[in-house]
Amino acid sequence: MNDKPRHWLQFKLRTLLLLPLALSLIFGLTIRAHQNRQQRFAAYAIWHMGGYTSDGPGKPFGAPLSGLDWVMRKRTTTWLDDLLAAPAPHAILFDGPRKFPDHNITKLTATIQRLPSVKAVFFVNTSVSPESIKKLQQALPHCQVSTSQPTHRTTPNGCLGSSDHHVR
Repeated sequence: MNDKPRHWLQFKLRTLLLLPLALSLIFGLTIRAHQNRQQRFAAYAIWHMGGYTSDGPGKPFGAPLSGLDWVMRKRTTTWLDDLLAAPAPHAILFDGPRKFPDHNITKLTATIQRLPSVKAVFFVNTSVSPESIKKLQQALPHCQVSTSQPTHRTTPNGCLGSSDHHVR
């Protein structure tokens, strides 16, 4: 037996190496969950403004079936959902019957700036003025802002549509 009493502040080298590793993992996962949560809230804001999102090039556009559906998704999401999965929209579509008013451009700009994955924004059958489109293009130089229709999209119920069908 070891006759020397062990002081409580003595640590093994292994403990001193594992502690920073564990703390950095916790810190990194917390940051990632926060970023995913911010992206999810930004996607909800786009849906609330009447927009549809697409998760990647060539993937269909969609949105929750109703306002209640996205409110319930927002309330039932856990921290694990925030950590593992977040909507990362690649493109955003605004298409009538809900018209997108010009005064929402400032809010939309701030929302898209929280979504670095967005590469394109489409305004089809909306009342957005050319000045507002230009303002959005200047604020988001990394995004393609267009008034033409994207090639594929879905209706809110998830059915695949094509460019000659309007989202209802």
